[in-house]
Amino acid sequence: MTEPSLSLTTLLVILGASQWPAYPEFASSQAFANAATSLRAYFLDPHCFGLSEMNLLDLFDSPMSADEQDERIGRFLSERQNALRVTGIPARDLIIFFVGHGYFVGRDSDFYLAIRRTRAENARASGLAMEALADTIVEQARRLRRYFLLDCCFAGSAFRAFQTNPAQLAVWKTFDVFEVKQKGIQSRVPDKGTALLCSSDHKNPSLLLPDQSNTMFSSALIAALQMGDLHQTERLSLRNLKELMANQLDDIRNREAPRPVLHSPDQSVGDIADVPLFPNPAYISGDETRNAVSAPPLSLTVEHPAKPKVEDRSPRRVISRRNMLIGMAGLVAVSGGITWFSLSREGNGSHLNSGVTPSTSSQAPTCSQAFPDDFTSSYDKRWQWMPEGNATIQVIDGALAITTPAGHDLYMGKTNAPKLLQPLPEKMMVETSLKFAPKHTYQGAGLLIWQDGKNFIRLERGYGDVGAIIFEQEINGVHQKIISPFSQDAKQITTTTDRVKLRLQRDGNRVNAWWQDAAAKTSWQVVGSTTSTFSMNTQICLAVVNQPQGTGADPARAAVTAYFDYVHVTC
Repeated sequence: MTEPSLSLTTLLVILGASQWPAYPEFASSQAFANAATSLRAYFLDPHCFGLSEMNLLDLFDSPMSADEQDERIGRFLSERQNALRVTGIPARDLIIFFVGHGYFVGRDSDFYLAIRRTRAENARASGLAMEALADTIVEQARRLRRYFLLDCCFAGSAFRAFQTNPAQLAVWKTFDVFEVKQKGIQSRVPDKGTALLCSSDHKNPSLLLPDQSNTMFSSALIAALQMGDLHQTERLSLRNLKELMANQLDDIRNREAPRPVLHSPDQSVGDIADVPLFPNPAYISGDETRNAVSAPPLSLTVEHPAKPKVEDRSPRRVISRRNMLIGMAGLVAVSGGITWFSLSREGNGSHLNSGVTPSTSSQAPTCSQAFPDDFTSSYDKRWQWMPEGNATIQVIDGALAITTPAGHDLYMGKTNAPKLLQPLPEKMMVETSLKFAPKHTYQGAGLLIWQDGKNFIRLERGYGDVGAIIFEQEINGVHQKIISPFSQDAKQITTTTDRVKLRLQRDGNRVNAWWQDAAAKTSWQVVGSTTSTFSMNTQICLAVVNQPQGTGADPARAAVTAYFDYVHVTC
């Protein structure tokens, strides 16, 4: 019998608030609302988790009292379980997500979640007590696997009032109310239990990103869910998710970033933290792995002395190389040994409008194209350089510099921007880091998925009438601005940084995009996603656009240069 989709058997409750009118000490922040909105969007997106909206109860920023919210949660759980049972597809999993402020009350430091109606003069009565919530959840969802995702921000006074870290105290208070002393022997996939994933082990009461756009914990959570793990199976467990989040938070340096902690207080029939639950967008099927061409096993010894990192492109200084461990993505375990996938390919690329001979292969590229290029002395010979006009390419101090004169574009029939190309696998992740400071309409540089002059997808740091991240596509000659650099368009991701990291993931016809402010060392931020049909000859490219236009055009029509630190392709 085929297992029912987890998107049909999962229930989701979203709790929390972004402002507390009757509790002035709790600082309001749009970051909390953004976190809740992002999580809701992920679960409802059919290309992500695909949750039915009927299986969602969203009480974030609800005007209900604590008692009303508790009653609504109990009624939702009862009604949805009954409705699903009638269909023959019973509910199996419950996810409770909270983002906002948490605090403690009373001599026993009882932990509660601050909802919008929480009042400073009586937080015990007006806050959502964790013990009361636990009673409702355990009573109404006793036969479900229960997952708590707690993103609690604590006011500064919490750190003064408690000798221990308040976040750690909150974890243990929550653990206590759900703990089941008896621990079962796991001989099958557990069908009930409780697991908690929380932000903890930090000293800074503020858990927001440097740009205040989201919380660190929720930003890392959404990024982990949307990026997945190339080394895991088709679905990720909560434990897998915790490790991916830790990796995301490692990108936030020079701050006291929270460390995710995982506890399973109810293991009466086993630990549900290890149950595969969340779709893994980076998963590669066994058939694709078996079809990859590999070389005989070899031993590999690498020495890479550290070099100082620089903050400019002065020729007197040296750019550091990326950690070689990232470049080992082409190494895979085969029959107990380590095998290097062959990096050779046939043909000379497939730029259909450049006069270069397309690949003669009848199959799309496989994972044999996975590789790192850190541009230490030159760019890798697997790249195809497609110059246009007087465009130039050179390696300067460990970075690839592409210079583009004015008059080179990637838009509506004019696709003469210079490109550095190579074949694109059907499943892959490509990442680059670049320095680029566009100031005029339009200038942009970044990653390009290229089929031909009428079919391509662009992810760039650009400038329209504002500095921005752009995500655009042209399909059969029709151009679409998914994320635009022009303020009059519907969606923008504005930025003034001149150092960004860009990441594209292709899974068949699906393309997902992320970006990171490399100067501020933020975590990865979602840009968007799109779907398009690609031919066998699709390429991944680096491209630099310089097309003066409108009132924001550069009157000098000067050339622009983008500096790419590295490109890493994994698949």
